Amino acid sequence: MNRVATTDKRSDGFGAQFQNIIFDILFTSAMTPHVQYVFPSNIEPMQFEHNYTQDPDFAARMIRFMNLDAVFRMAPPIHVAPPIHVAPPIHVAPPIHVAPPIRVNRYKGTETYKFCEANLTRLLETDVFKLIKRMFFENKVSPYANNNNNNNYNNNNNNAFYNVAVHVRNHSPQEMRIHKRTNESAQYYIGVMRHIISSYKGIAPIRFHIHSQRNVDPAFAQFANMGSTFQCVMHLDESVEDAFSGLVFADALITSASSFSYVAAMLTDGTVYYKKFWHKPSMKWIIGDNLQ
Repeated sequence: MNRVATTDKRSDGFGAQFQNIIFDILFTSAMTPHVQYVFPSNIEPMQFEHNYTQDPDFAARMIRFMNLDAVFRMAPPIHVAPPIHVAPPIHVAPPIHVAPPIRVNRYKGTETYKFCEANLTRLLETDVFKLIKRMFFENKVSPYANNNNNNNYNNNNNNAFYNVAVHVRNHSPQEMRIHKRTNESAQYYIGVMRHIISSYKGIAPIRFHIHSQRNVDPAFAQFANMGSTFQCVMHLDESVEDAFSGLVFADALITSASSFSYVAAMLTDGTVYYKKFWHKPSMKWIIGDNLQ
C-alpha cells in the first residue's frame, strides 16, 4: 500500500495555511521519510479567508504564489509493461495489473507544530526546506528592485536603501471578538524601529515599509515626521502577494504576532526581529520584546 500524507482541510488565511503546509512537509521529511507528502490542492480544492475583493480566482492565486503544488504531488502509478509473448498456439491474455491502493494520512490540525517549533533552527537548514524556499522564490522579483542598484536582495552593499519591513497586524473586530485576539501597541514596533536606527552601521539610508490593514495608528505618522536619517512608507490594504513579497524580500523584517509574518521570517534571508507569541522562534532571530 502506498502511503501519502497531506495537510488537513482548513479555511484560514494565507499565512496560517502556508505555515501549516510547510510544517507538515518538514515533519514528514524528518520523521516519516518513507511517506510521501502531497500538497493539499492535489487532493481536494482549498479555501482561504481574507478574500476582501471576492476574487473567484483567490484560492488559485494563493496556491500559485506558494508554488509548491507541482513539486509535492501524487506520484504517478508505475506502469508495468506486459511481457512479450512469442506467439503461442493458444492465445493467453496478458495479466491485469491493479494499482496498489493509496492510503492518505491527514495531519490533524497543528499536530506537527510542537516538533517543528522545537527543532525550527535545524529544520530551516534542511534540504527539503531549501527546496521549499527555492520554489517559493522562483520567478519572483523583489519589490525593492526599483530603489536598489541591483536586483539581488541578498546583496546589500550597493543598495540605495536599507529596507526594513514592519508587519503591523490589525485584527478584524470579528477576530478580536471570537478568537480574543488583541493588536500590539504601535509603541512596540516603534521601539524596535528605534533600536534598528541606533544600531545600524550601514551607509544606505534606512527606509521602513509599514505593512498593515485598515486604519493604522497615527503614532506611525508622527514617528515618520521625526525622521531625518530614515524614511517611512505606508503600505495599507495591499494584496497578499504584494504585502508578503514586501516582507520576505526586505533587508530586515519586524514581525507581528501573526502567522503571515512568521512564515515570512522563515523564508527571508534578512535579519528577523521576532514578536513573541504562541509560535516559537528560530534561535537565529532577534527577540524584539527584549529590545524594549
